[in-house]
Amino acid sequence: MFAVSAFGDGDLTIARLDPATGAVSATAALPGDLDADGLGPRALAVGGDSVWVVGATAVARVDPASLEVTGRFEVDAGPGGIRLATFAGGALFALVENGAALLRIDGEGTVTDRLVLSEEPVEWRLPASLAAGRGHVWVMVQAGSDPARHDVRIVRVDPATGAATGVFTVASELFAGAIAVS
Repeated sequence: MFAVSAFGDGDLTIARLDPATGAVSATAALPGDLDADGLGPRALAVGGDSVWVVGATAVARVDPASLEVTGRFEVDAGPGGIRLATFAGGALFALVENGAALLRIDGEGTVTDRLVLSEEPVEWRLPASLAAGRGHVWVMVQAGSDPARHDVRIVRVDPATGAATGVFTVASELFAGAIAVS
């Protein structure tokens, strides 16, 4: 189990925790430039034999055993930067452009696919949720930019290709929710 935060004097730190006790078993410093917007890391994902620490416009790849940063790359995330991330099918997926697009990023930091979720610009699509499960990546965002409508769009994505394999519009009862898949 891993956690990341700005501890003490604000330096970014990753911690490995014992899942049985919650005790911190190791910590390591992270590159400070992951926190360019002052909001700290925005997401943490595990997969591909790495821990992925995701900032607004940069990602650090961390070895889970040593906590050593083994790679760092910039991501052109557009307005709002990266908001959420998950790992599936050998790639990191990042929700960007205020929830309007999903990026598929390979282990070297190359954006291999960009899936447009909405052509309508908005300041930030709330709610937003990103999950991996049942062989897919799942994205939930507000369906449109009309503040009076609260329909939710759920998009099922093939992690191997980054392509949408299903799009579902759900009534506004789920507007303040999140998505998880089991």
